[in-house]
Amino acid sequence: MNEEELKEIASQLSNPHGSVGLRVAEVMHKTNISMSIAAIEALHLKDHDAVLEIGHGNCGHLKDVLDKAKGLKYQGLEISELMHEEAKKHSAEAGFENEIGFSLFDGKRIPFEDESFDKIMTVNTIYFWKRPLNFLIEIYRVLKPNGVCVICYGEEAYMSELPFTVYGFNLYNEEKIKSLLSLSPFNVDQTETKSEMVMSKIGGLAKRDYTTITLHK
Repeated sequence: MNEEELKEIASQLSNPHGSVGLRVAEVMHKTNISMSIAAIEALHLKDHDAVLEIGHGNCGHLKDVLDKAKGLKYQGLEISELMHEEAKKHSAEAGFENEIGFSLFDGKRIPFEDESFDKIMTVNTIYFWKRPLNFLIEIYRVLKPNGVCVICYGEEAYMSELPFTVYGFNLYNEEKIKSLLSLSPFNVDQTETKSEMVMSKIGGLAKRDYTTITLHK
């Protein structure tokens, strides 16, 4: 791929848009489902929890969230207008009876009141946070006391092998994530790294290491 094609992939992964964005979102859902499931499991959802997911994509995994407990309230938050609309469409078609909402935001300030959510999850978004510490503080703000936040991301060793990640991705390894979290108000409960074989977005199978971090307020 040439430079422009790689830049387009990077752009679509950070903010899916247009007809290409629909295809990218479907690929992301399929290749990232194991990461989404890992994040959902780490939340240890309880009946009637209020859950916020930041960067939900087309939200094809919503049933996996809602099946974990009774009476869950789910709120999705996206910077992509396309993914916002796709998630609303998929949710309506599935006919979920839970209280479900989807909102757009600017990627900086979370548009909810202090202490609004019991659990927060985000998968493969940390690379695109413009001011990571500020955003962690925002997440902390909207969590209820003793609330849990789960962050799941691909390890730098894997991500750096993908040629498009030089365009706008901020990659993390163990040292970098520890440094960032040490500056935040969060306490780290657990960190788990797993390996799996996935279909690369540029073709072919690749070994992916990804980490799930559980934080609490």
